[in-house]
Amino acid sequence: MTVIVDLRRQVSHLAADLDAVLLNAVAEARRPDHHAEVRDNRLLTPAEAAARFGVTKRWLLDHAGEMPGVKRLSRKTIRFSERRLARYLDRTPG
Repeated sequence: MTVIVDLRRQVSHLAADLDAVLLNAVAEARRPDHHAEVRDNRLLTPAEAAARFGVTKRWLLDHAGEMPGVKRLSRKTIRFSERRLARYLDRTPG
């Protein structure tokens, strides 16, 4: 009987957690600029980002740890947020 009571309590906690996640997702999706922001921000390959911003691919990869918007998809795959990289390079002297 104790096991059943414990399981019921755990299930009720899971339902509350799920409700919180759903509420946050709905609130985020309803933000007016959310969809435009996602649509306007491309993830660029190192070659695309280097060509777009006039730097070498090697420079880009060497400085990836300092930049915002860098997504490491795997050990050998990296992508750069076009919008965040543009902001970073605009602020960086030289």
